[in-house]
Amino acid sequence: MSRYIFKRLIIFIPVLWVIATLAFFMVRMAPGDPFSDEKEMTEEVRDRIKAYYGLDQPRWKQYFIYLGVMAKEVDKHRVTFASGEDSKEYRREDVNATLRVTATAEVKTMHGDSQWLARSLDQNATSGVREVEVFRRERSGLMQGELGPSFKHKGKSVNDIIRESFPKSLELGLYSMAIALLLGITAGSIAALKRNTILDYAPMSFAMAGICLPTFVMGPLLVLVFGLWLEWLPVAGWSAWGGEGFFPEGWPGDRVLPACTLGFFYAAMVARLTRGGMLETLSQDFIKTARAKGLSETRVVVKHALRGGLLPTVSFLGPAFAGIISGSFVIETIFQIPGLGRHFIEAATNRDYTLVLGTVLFYATLILMLNLIVDILQAWLNPRIRT
Repeated sequence: MSRYIFKRLIIFIPVLWVIATLAFFMVRMAPGDPFSDEKEMTEEVRDRIKAYYGLDQPRWKQYFIYLGVMAKEVDKHRVTFASGEDSKEYRREDVNATLRVTATAEVKTMHGDSQWLARSLDQNATSGVREVEVFRRERSGLMQGELGPSFKHKGKSVNDIIRESFPKSLELGLYSMAIALLLGITAGSIAALKRNTILDYAPMSFAMAGICLPTFVMGPLLVLVFGLWLEWLPVAGWSAWGGEGFFPEGWPGDRVLPACTLGFFYAAMVARLTRGGMLETLSQDFIKTARAKGLSETRVVVKHALRGGLLPTVSFLGPAFAGIISGSFVIETIFQIPGLGRHFIEAATNRDYTLVLGTVLFYATLILMLNLIVDILQAWLNPRIRT
C-alpha cells in the first residue's frame, strides 16, 4: 500500500505542473490587464504598478518567476534626489531595514539582513531631479510554496486569502457532505432492501428530482420558503467562530440553508449509487450463504452487504467532496458567504491573475488528494483492486 501511495504522489507533480502552465497562459490570453479598468489611474501610474508586479516583463519570464525558477524584484520603491543632493538615509519599517542610497545608484544596508540593489532612472534635465529605484531580488514561487501577491487585495498574498477564506468553504462542504451521506445512504439502502415497493419508488423519485434541480434554483427556493415566507432561518450571512460563546452567534441557523442546498443534490446522487451497489451485492452468492447460515437480516446487511454496496459511493466521494467545495461559489454568492469560491469569481471578473491561478492550483491539489484518499478506502473495502 505504501508503494502505491508513493507512486500516486509522484504522479501529482507533472499533473500540477501541466495545470499551472495551462492556467498561467490561459488567464493572460484575455484582453486587458488587472489595472486596465481603473478609470481614474493615469498611464504613468498604471505603468509603475505593472512594473511593481512584474507585468512589464516578457511573458516567458513572468512564467519562470511564477514557478520560482527565476528570482523576482520585490519591495521596489523610488528615491528622489533634488539638485545637488548626493545621498539619503532612511528606514523601511515594513522590512525592518535602514538604507543609505546615493544618487549614483549605490545602496548600503545600515541595518537589516537583506541584500538591496539600485538602478538609476531618468533624470529631469530642467530641474536636475534624479530618481533611483531600490529593490531586492528573491526567488519565491510555486516551488517555494508561494502563490504570489493579489493584484486587487492590497497588502495580501494569495496564500493569506486562501488561509482566511477556505475554512468557511470547508465548513460548508463538511455540513453538506454529512447531509448527503446521511440522506443518500439511508434512502439508497432502504430502496434496495424494499425493491419494487413504495419505499423504493418514493426515494428514487425524490432523488431524480434532486438531480434535475440545480443548486442555483434550489437555493432561492429554500430562501423563499424557509427564509421569507416562514421566517424560520436567516437568508444570508455566515457568523464567524471565536466570539464570546463556544458557538458563533447565529449558529447553526445561518448554516442550514446553504448546507441543505448543496447537500440535497449530492444526496440524490449518493442514493442512486448506493441503491445500485446494494442491489448488486445482495444478489451475490456470499449473501445467500450468510442467510443460509441463519444470520439475522440486520447482520447480513450491515456486516456483509453494506461494505460491498458502498464501493460505488466511496468512489464518488472524492470528486463529490471536491465538487462541493470548489462548486460552492454559486451558493456562497446566493447566501453571501465569504468563502474561497466567492473570491474566485471576483478574481476572474477583476483579472486578478495570481488569485485565479492560486485558487485553481489549490483546488486541483485538493481534488488529487481526495481521489487518493478514495482510492485507499476502496482498496481497504475491496483488497482485490490493490495493485
